[in-house]
Formats: sequence, structure tokens, C-alpha cells
Amino acid sequence: MLIRKLWLPFQQATQKLPVKWIVVIPFVTQVTLVVGLTSWLSFQTGEEAIKTLAYQLQEETTKRVTANLSNYQTIPHQINLINSNQIELGTFNPQDLPAWEKYLWQQSQIFPQVNLVAIANEQGEQVMATHLDTGDTVISIAYQNLGASLTTYQTNSRAEKTTITNTTPNYDPRKRPWYQKAVKTGKAAWSDIYLHFVTQAPQISAVLPFYDQAGRLTGVGTTVVKLQPLSDFLATLQVGKTGQVLIIEPNGNLVATSTGESLSRQVGDKFQRVNITESSNPVTQAIGKHLQQVSEKNNFENTSQINSTENRGNIEIILGDRTYFTEITQFYDDKGLRWQTLVIISEEEFLEKIIVNNQRTFILSLIILLITLVIGIKTSSWIVKPIQHLNTSVNQVTQGDLDQNIIVEGSGELRTLATNFNQMITKLRSSRSDLQNYNQQLESTLGDLKSTQLQLIQNEKMSSLGQLVAGVAHEINNPVNFIAGNISHAQVYIDDLLLILGIYQKHYSNIPKEITTEIEDQDIELEFIQEDILKVLISMRVGADRIQGIVKSLRNFSRLDESEVKSADIHEGIDSTLLILQSKLQGKNDRPSIEVCKNYGDLPLIECYPGQLNQVFMNLLVNAIDALEDKFHKQKVSKNNKSILPKITITTEVIDQRKVRITITDNADGITESVQSRIFDPFFTTKEVGKGTGLGLAISYKIITEKHQGQLDCISQLDQGTEFIITLPTNLSQGLTFARSD
Repeated sequence: MLIRKLWLPFQQATQKLPVKWIVVIPFVTQVTLVVGLTSWLSFQTGEEAIKTLAYQLQEETTKRVTANLSNYQTIPHQINLINSNQIELGTFNPQDLPAWEKYLWQQSQIFPQVNLVAIANEQGEQVMATHLDTGDTVISIAYQNLGASLTTYQTNSRAEKTTITNTTPNYDPRKRPWYQKAVKTGKAAWSDIYLHFVTQAPQISAVLPFYDQAGRLTGVGTTVVKLQPLSDFLATLQVGKTGQVLIIEPNGNLVATSTGESLSRQVGDKFQRVNITESSNPVTQAIGKHLQQVSEKNNFENTSQINSTENRGNIEIILGDRTYFTEITQFYDDKGLRWQTLVIISEEEFLEKIIVNNQRTFILSLIILLITLVIGIKTSSWIVKPIQHLNTSVNQVTQGDLDQNIIVEGSGELRTLATNFNQMITKLRSSRSDLQNYNQQLESTLGDLKSTQLQLIQNEKMSSLGQLVAGVAHEINNPVNFIAGNISHAQVYIDDLLLILGIYQKHYSNIPKEITTEIEDQDIELEFIQEDILKVLISMRVGADRIQGIVKSLRNFSRLDESEVKSADIHEGIDSTLLILQSKLQGKNDRPSIEVCKNYGDLPLIECYPGQLNQVFMNLLVNAIDALEDKFHKQKVSKNNKSILPKITITTEVIDQRKVRITITDNADGITESVQSRIFDPFFTTKEVGKGTGLGLAISYKIITEKHQGQLDCISQLDQGTEFIITLPTNLSQGLTFARSD
């Protein structure tokens, strides 16, 4: 069944080809596949052998580099340990630095691979011996009795200071990176790689703090080695014509390179180290950028191809039309050294002969293919002629209806082919019937879509109704509260009046004639009023309570009366506001639809006043829509055809773990700087008379800054658009605390 399904597309495709080619193509294809497969296997075998050879060369090179690095990082710490032992034995004292001068001079002579050896104490004094590239050794001292300067002297063969060669003012060893690193770690460690303050050459210091028996810091010993000798060693390694050997830090800064490239460069008036991604060597730079892309958080130490158990990995990097085998090896020590060695070999250097052989094979394959094609064409002509009659009959069927049968006289195979074709016609009739049924289903689906569209329109009307209801509820609420609040007082007053009236009637039965006449003239039924006025008050109270209940229901529906702090979903409020404004977002005669792009982050529930936040979202979105409408109205008046589709972008994200940021951006004309400075002022508006009150942004600013202890900022550029940024604390109680502390 699976083979039949895979074969069916090929079978359908061959029905469009002439029979001649159907016969020729399989024959030619078989020959081509055999020759091509043989060539491909030969190439793959050679390529695998080349890879194996390249990996072996890389492994051997890595071993040599690792051995050199081990020796490179061992000697400086041994010198520091020797100096520490001298202090513990009492031979030297960190407080008596002049006694160290000749001793350090001798150490620099014994270890010429070390750039300098230095001792500094907590009083800011220092003595060091530096081995120069010329072979000479100089002594630099910074003593309290000589002022805050580092003075460098030439020396003779007896380690005696002679002439002054350089003076560095305001020098304090305690401020140097190597001294601070030793104090921070409290043990033997490596400093960060830094540039020499005079030569700007990169170097690294092995540091060791000195402590007295009471555990107090007395000084720091450091042994400095340059990185250039590592590059000189790498340049001696043979890794092909274009191969490279690099040593980098986890951040990608070059430690050493076999290409001869400088490890530092001047940028402006400062020198800085060279990163592998900024190398002047195009291959080094390209490989560095590739490793940066495949590593995590731009940390080259996290390259996923590195084996965590062997601290080594091999990757293939394709740069243009060349492939580079790259072996990455981690080099660690227990004193904080974290380096990587990269051995890079170009595959093309090893594939030259294989490529030449493949070219020859390709030419031979073309010759064989041409011969095969000629033989196939001759063979097919013997078969095609009987089939041409069948082809003619088939064309007649294709030009008419599907109610005909094809009859072919000839060999059994052709009769079978005609029978199969008749069966295919039967299936086509069935397919035509199925297609008609499917069209009917589509018509039914279209009806359902129209019904759904009407439902969506109804939902839009309900959303608009919700906004109208909220406004009506707000307008009714105040007078109803006034009436309901005064009914109870009115009832007390009327009860008091009726009580006094009853007392008057009891004690003064003889009513004056003037009062009697007035009652008769006005047709006043005093007993009915006394009985009915209480019923009127009760009816008024029932009516007021009823109206209050209706207002409360309306507010709950519109969600604009939520005054309590709640944990709310910001996205839900934004989406509800957008739904209410859907009619304004849709296209109109003078502008297309406004696109809303929502870039929602993973926000937690935040403590807020949901209804007031919805009001802020409403104000900001309405302003954005009005700005876009004004822009397209201006474009229509000026007949500018280079219009940009209106767009509003809403972005949410978590910042600082305790805050969220909501950004609403439009691509309208933007706001001038003079308007931006007053945009949150009450009653300030740039809209036409009757289109705005100037209170929307002012109220929004007050809701965000005062009610939620957040921030509302506006960033705008002319012809670029406007961006409103809302920053809210996730916990409103924390936001209040932060505000009070500020």
C-alpha cells in the first residue's frame, strides 16, 4: 500500500509525457544513477578520509598547544609561591621593599619568559623587576619616602640601579587590577587580561596575597607574563596553508593567534583588546561570528557542540564556498583561567585531488549518458508506433464528453491499457459527481459564514451598547444617590409635621374660619394626605432603590465602576477595550482599516484598579485612532499616494521582576516637542472644537501615577509616530512602599 502511494504521483506525472520518453527516461536514469552513485560513494569515502586526517591533525595540534599553556601558566604561580615562602621563612619582609630589589632582579634573569615580578604592600609601596625585550632588566620602585610616583631605573650586571629611564606620577599599586584581584579572591589567582599602561600590550598577572600570622593582609605578589609569546608559539605550528590556531576567552576576546594579528587596537584615543568577531582576518572574524550565533547568551564557552566530559568538540563551518573544520577545546585551571583553543583547518586544502578526480568522473558520466540516450531513443521508436493509435483515440475522448469507451486493436498489453483507460474515465465521472457535491457543501458553508458574520456584527453592536450603558449609568448615578439619600430625611420631617399636626387637632378643635375657608377653597383632603403621603414616600424609596440596583447592574456590565484593588489580567482589559473600539478600527471611506499588532509577553496577574486601567487604555487607543484618521485625511486632501497603512502596536513585557511595561505605538504624524511638554496638562487639546475636552490624557496620567504608583511616558517624532509607555508595579502595595521610600 505504501509503495503504491509513493508510485502514484510518478505515474500521474508520466501520463503527460510521450511514450518515447517514458521508455527512454528509466533506461537513462538507471545508468545515470549507477555512475552517479559510484562517483558519490568514491567522493564520500575520500571526504571521510580527509575529515579523519584533519581531525587527527587538529588533535595533535591541540595537544601541543595544551602542553605549552600548562607550562605557560605554571611558572608565574611557582614564582609567587617561592616569594611567599621567603616571607614565611623570615628572609624578606613585605614592609622592607628595598631588600627585595636584587632578589627580584635575579628572578627575572632566571625566568626570562616572565615579563616582570613585583611585590606591593598595603602602604601603597611597590618594587618590581622587568625583563625587557632587549634582554636588559630594569627595576621600578614606588616608596613612600620618594612620593606617589613609580620610578624606573636601568641596572648594571650587579643589579645596581643606575640612571632613571621613566617616571609615572600618581601611581598606587593598590588601585591596579592585579592587586585588587588578589585582595578579592584571597588566594592564588589570575587577573583579568589587561593592557600595559605604557606599551598597551596585553598581559596577564598571576597574583598571590600575603598574610601575617594574625591573618592580616600585608601585601601582594604578582608575576606578569605577556600574551605575545603565545602567539609566537602558535605561529610555529603547521596546520596547512590557510589553517589557524586561536586562543580566546569566554567573551570572545583574542588571547593569542597564529595569524600574526595584533591583540590590541586603538579606538579613538584609547586602546582596547580585539574580539574574535572584530578580527581583521576575514576567516577569524567569520568563524567568531558563527560561534557567537550557535552559543548561548553570546558566551563562547557555552557552544553546544563542545563535549561536556572531554571539554572538546568538532564543528564544520561553511563560509561562502569553503568549509572549515574547527576543533574547540576548553582549557581550565584551578586559579580562574578559562580559555578556549580553536584549531581551524580548511577542507579544500585536502580535497584538491578529489575534486580533480570528480571532474574527470563527471565528464565520463556525461559521455556515457549521451550514448545511453541515443540507444534509448532508437529502442523507444520500435515501441511507440503501435501506441500512437491509442493516443489518437484518447485525444478524441478529451475533446468530447466522458460517455465514450476506447476500443484498440493490437497486442494484449495495449488492450489492457485501453481497458484501464476506460476505468479511469469511469472514475472521472465519479469525481465529477463528487465535485458537484463538494460545491453544494461550499455553498452551504458560505451560508454559515454569512450567518456567523451577522452574529459578529451583533456582537459588535453589543460592545458599543456596553460603552453607552456605562455612560448612562454614570450620568444617572449621581442624581439617584441624591434622591435616595434625602428620602430618609424627608420621611423624618414629614413624620414630625404629621405628629405636630395631630397634636394641634387634638388641643385646638375650633379651627379658625380663615383656615377652614382656605381648606375648602383649595379642596384639601387633610385626612387623605396624612394617609397617602407616607405611601408616596415608600413608593419613592422603592423607586430609588430600584434605580440604584439598575445602575449597579449597568456598572457591573460595563466594568467601569471597579474601584477595588484586584488581581487582574492586563491582556483581558486591553482586548476588551479593543473589542469596544472595533468599529473605529475598521476601514472607512477616507482610510483603510487600522492594523493592531499585539506583542504580548508572559505577564503575571497584577494588583490594580481594572476599571480605571481600562479607561486609560480606552483614552490612549482613541487618541491613536484619531491621530491616524487625521493623517489619512491630510494625505487625501494633498493627494499623496505614498501612504503608509495605519498601524497600532501594543507590546507588553515584564521588567525587573516587579514591574510590567505596556507600550502603545502608532505610525501617525507624531507630536511636536512643544506639544509633548503639555500633553498631560488638564484641558490641553490639539483637536478641533467639539472633538476633545483635553481631559483624557490628564486623567490617564493621574490614574497611572497616583492610583497605581506607575509611570506614563510619551515618546514621539514627527512623521514617525507616537509611543505611550505605561510602567506598573505587579504588586500595588509594593508600589506604594517604593513611592514613599523615594
